Amino acid sequence: MKEKYTVEVAGLQISIVTDEEEAYVRTIADKLDRQVNSVIMSKGRCTKTEAAIFCALDCMDARTKAEGELEIIRRQLAAYMKDIDDLKAENDELKKLLGTK
Repeated sequence: MKEKYTVEVAGLQISIVTDEEEAYVRTIADKLDRQVNSVIMSKGRCTKTEAAIFCALDCMDARTKAEGELEIIRRQLAAYMKDIDDLKAENDELKKLLGTK
């Protein structure tokens, strides 16, 4: 069931409607708040909007890389599953040749 939570990021109150648990939403908002504030501090003359965009770019970069890695893992898993199926078939053939079940 969707719930509405109000969180604060970089001094801005934001209302979020989500199916996620409140603790999770607050944890994510706190991480983002720390990251935005860190960008503001490190860049000097950086607005909250610019800092938020830098954080969004970092997040999209991480997501894109993770999706690429996930696709590689999926292909490896599919290859392993094919190997297992091939080995099972070979095992069944060998059992037939030996006359065992």
